[in-house]
Amino acid sequence: ATNVQAAIQNLTTLWNAATTYGRSLIAAADAAAARTVLGLGGLATQDILDEDDFATDSATRPPSQQSVKAYLEGLRFTSTAQTITSGGLLTLPHGLGATPRFVSYRLKCTSADAGYAIGDEVIVDPNGSNSSNNRYSTPRVDATNVYVRLSNDTFAFAAGNKGTGAVAGLTNASWDLFVEASI
Repeated sequence: ATNVQAAIQNLTTLWNAATTYGRSLIAAADAAAARTVLGLGGLATQDILDEDDFATDSATRPPSQQSVKAYLEGLRFTSTAQTITSGGLLTLPHGLGATPRFVSYRLKCTSADAGYAIGDEVIVDPNGSNSSNNRYSTPRVDATNVYVRLSNDTFAFAAGNKGTGAVAGLTNASWDLFVEASI
């Protein structure tokens, strides 16, 4: 071409003459160059794995977001709402396939108590106490169940009063207990 306009016309003619296959080769080459410039390497061309158990254990193929979420949720158990009965024993099948390493208790207020309103939630220490009583609601775990032996005290759990912070025995019937465990 003798000038810029002629060069543009030549390129347009060549592009229009290229087959769909030829265009895809050009696009693929451009995509590879773009991946290199962005530092993405071969990972950007790998298929995403969609397996909730990570069975493939691939060092080169990334998992999907859904797979990661499902896998992590499989490492955690949350019970349904449990009734708190002083001196009671809860046996909760966790389905984790291994012995949990961590257990916690979460209470949800069902009737106003100790300054808390219906729907308020608190994380409680299984070994809470006040000035006159100790309350031990001890969890025990195995590969199948979480066992919770609730304190035989009138109030199975203690927490700080929501408004004052003073230690208060929580009224069993005013709360639902949720047991959470993870491996």
